[in-house]
Amino acid sequence: VFSSIPKEYFTKYTSEILEKGNRGKAILYAYLDYAYAIENENQEAKETILDLLKDACDVEGLSMHDDPTETPFEDELYNYLTDIIDEDQLVSDYKMGGYHVDFVILDANQQPCIAIECDGAPWHNTPQAYAYDLHRQRILGEQGLKIFRVWAKAWWPNPEKELDKLRELVRSVCPESLNS
Repeated sequence: VFSSIPKEYFTKYTSEILEKGNRGKAILYAYLDYAYAIENENQEAKETILDLLKDACDVEGLSMHDDPTETPFEDELYNYLTDIIDEDQLVSDYKMGGYHVDFVILDANQQPCIAIECDGAPWHNTPQAYAYDLHRQRILGEQGLKIFRVWAKAWWPNPEKELDKLRELVRSVCPESLNS
C-alpha cells in the first residue's frame, strides 16, 4: 500500500468511527488499513475492520416509507404499490452502489430484487439523463436487480396496465413479496 499518510496515523480511526460513524477521514483511514491488511494477508485485521465498519454503518438507506417521496407521481405509485406488494418488502429512496432508486422490492431474505424507477420529469428527457440512466441501470443490474421503469405517460392513462406488468415481473423474480 502506497500512501502519503503515515501508517501510525491511518491506524488510529477506531474511536472516531465509533463516535461519528462511517464518514470523514476515519473511513479513509479504515480503507487504508484494510488495504494494508489485505496486502499483508492479515485475515484477522481484515475481519476486525469489516466488523467495525458494519457495526458503525448507518442503515438509513433501508428505512421504510417514513420519508416523503420526491414527487406526487411517486406518492401515487407508492400507494398503488402497497396494494400489491407487502409493505415490509417495499423500500422507497433506496441507496445502492452510489445511486438512489425510487423504490426497491426486497425478497424473502430482505435483499433487493427489483428496482422501480419513476420516469416522467423533463430531466429524464435529456441526452445526459439518458446516458446516466443507462449507466445506473447497468450498475444496478450487475448487483442482481431487475429494473422496472414506470413512465408517467403510460401511468396516468392506465395505472392498472402498468401494475399488471410489474406483478408479472414480481411473480417471476420474488413472488413472496406480493400481498396475498
